[in-house]
Amino acid sequence: MHARNRIDADDLLRIDPTKKTTTATRTLRARGFAIAIVAAILLLTRPASVSADQLTLSIDPSSQTVAAGGTGSFTVELSNASTNTSSFTVGGFQLELSLPSASGITFTSANYPTSNYLFNGNSFGITNSLSLASSSFPSTVVTMNDFAATLSTAPTLAPGDSFALAVVNFSVSAAATSGTYAISNIDISSDPTSGTQFTDNTSNANPIAYSYAGGSIKVQGNAVVPEPASIVLACLGCAGGLGIVRRSRRRNATRIS
Repeated sequence: MHARNRIDADDLLRIDPTKKTTTATRTLRARGFAIAIVAAILLLTRPASVSADQLTLSIDPSSQTVAAGGTGSFTVELSNASTNTSSFTVGGFQLELSLPSASGITFTSANYPTSNYLFNGNSFGITNSLSLASSSFPSTVVTMNDFAATLSTAPTLAPGDSFALAVVNFSVSAAATSGTYAISNIDISSDPTSGTQFTDNTSNANPIAYSYAGGSIKVQGNAVVPEPASIVLACLGCAGGLGIVRRSRRRNATRIS
């Protein structure tokens, strides 16, 4: 029979019972050291963290120009960017938008979209003949809300999907000052009662992360029309100036001759 060249732990135990503990301890230390090296390599070579996917709240058109005394409208939309990898099932929403109080612009109404509505055919508000807006008009603040009539069939936004949430109408005062005014989004963190938020279709109504793309309205104020008295004074000033120039030329001509 051939002699064994390999000595295992049991052989060590038969030779010296104390060797088994020593060998096991060395083995554990070696394994621990190897694990630490692997962990360090993974820590150093892992890719940079990527922010979690979220929905995007936007205004369409994002910017528009309206003359003083005119009216306009925009659509509020919710989309899931095509670059995202996650899908989101939306069970409900509430929105709060505002305009600067000194802009001369006021919201006049907010209605359900007639096409591509998020809860089309499954709207609690429409089913129960409720208004989309929960605020009074005209106002510089508009609040809206709705949710799926049947949560089990709430719509899911896959990457690249986009839906309409509301159509908001506004008017511009005839005395409005020219300028660009932002349409601001008021998040639920700023207004726990009516602030903007989106929730899933679970019984807990868990919040869904979103970002706001922004929007604005540019007002073209009316040109200032001078009063008749101002026009007369301006004409008299011009005439007086011409008279002075003529008299000065005559004097210069007399001196030369």
